[in-house]
Amino acid sequence: TTSSSSKVDAAAATVATSTIPPKLVVKPNTHCFASVMKAWILSNPRIAPTKCEGIITQMMDFFQQHDVYTAEQQLSWKRQDLIVVYNTLLHSYAVAAQSLATDGSTTKAAKSTLVQNYVEKALFLMQQMEQNQKIDGLNHDDNYQCYPSPDAYSYCTMINLLAQTRNESYIEKAEEMLRNIHDNVDGKDAVMDDDVAPYNAILAAWAGLSTWEGAIRAESLFVQMETQQQRITNTKKKGVSSLESNNNGSDNVEK
Repeated sequence: TTSSSSKVDAAAATVATSTIPPKLVVKPNTHCFASVMKAWILSNPRIAPTKCEGIITQMMDFFQQHDVYTAEQQLSWKRQDLIVVYNTLLHSYAVAAQSLATDGSTTKAAKSTLVQNYVEKALFLMQQMEQNQKIDGLNHDDNYQCYPSPDAYSYCTMINLLAQTRNESYIEKAEEMLRNIHDNVDGKDAVMDDDVAPYNAILAAWAGLSTWEGAIRAESLFVQMETQQQRITNTKKKGVSSLESNNNGSDNVEK
C-alpha cells in the first residue's frame, strides 16, 4: 500500500542520514559485502547478478582506497575471504537462471537468451579464477580486479547452472568441471566423494534431453561414479592395511 511504502521510504531515509558514532565505525570486510549480495539474491533473483557485480566493483574500489592490498592479506584472501564473494556472484547467476523456469511472463526465446547470458558470464568468471591454479598468488586483470582460485563450491555451483540449461555442450562442460574438482581442488575427496548432488544434476540433465545420446552419456557417467567409488574404497583399504603393518612393525621392535 501507499502508506506502508511511505513508511519504508521514510525509514530508509532515516538510516541513510543518521550519524553513526565514530567509535562504532568499522571497516567492512568481504563477508559484509557478500551478505549484501545474498540479500539481493534472496529478494530479487533477476536483478541480483547486476547488483552483485556492482557490489564487487564497489568492494575492490574500497579496498584499493584503504590500501588493503598487502602481500599478507592477499595470501589469506586466496582461499578464505575473496572466494566467499566470488562464489556468491556465481550463485547469483545460477539462481537468476533457475528463477526463469517459473517465469510465465517471459517468452521461451527470451528465457534462453537470458540463461545463456548468465552462463557465459559465470564461465568467464570461472576462467579468471581457474588461472590462479597455474600461478602463485591471486590473479589480477588490467583493471586490478582480483580473482581467487575456485574451490569445490565454485565448481558445484557452476555444474548446477550448466546442467539446468539442457544444452548438450553446456552439460559436457559440467562433466569437465567434475574432473576439475577431483584434479585441482584441495581436499576434494573430503568434499566431493560423499556428495552425489553434482553427479545427480548432470544425470538429470542428460535424461532431460530425452535422446539416445543423452541416455548413453548418463549411463557412462554412472559407470564412472561406480569406478570412482571403487578406487576410493581400495585406497582406504590400502591405507588401513599400511597403518596396521606399521603398527605391527613397531610392536615387534619394542619386543
